[in-house]
Amino acid sequence: ASLLWVSVAELAAPLALGADLAPRPAAGGGNCSTACGGVEIPYLFGVEPGCALPGFELSCRDTADG
Repeated sequence: ASLLWVSVAELAAPLALGADLAPRPAAGGGNCSTACGGVEIPYLFGVEPGCALPGFELSCRDTADG
């Protein structure tokens, strides 16, 4: 199982900024994950280097016990 840790502030920030949750750009060579553990990760956020706006990087960790 995978676990995605995101704070409420991280989720609310793009909305507060009036951000457009458009499709992920080709940053990172087009190898950007769009989900972690079955949870969609919209652009602005990302788990690979170069796949998120600065300050919106997330960690995706697989855990055996959930």
